[in-house]
Amino acid sequence: MQNLGNLKYVSSENDKALTCNKTQTNKTEVFEIIELKDGLVAFKGSNGKYLSSENGKKSHDLCKSKNW
Repeated sequence: MQNLGNLKYVSSENDKALTCNKTQTNKTEVFEIIELKDGLVAFKGSNGKYLSSENGKKSHDLCKSKNW
């Protein structure tokens, strides 16, 4: 996933919080798209954890942009 506002990639390194500071992709910037019921999808990071937003709130401001 790339933030079109700053052209940085979202990264899921080990047990760290998501970051949005990578200029190139590597295995930690790859997310598996998992199809769920009713046309929904989930994103699973290379660290085995799923991308989430608790109660619809932004969980991280490092990737803040209007251009997603």
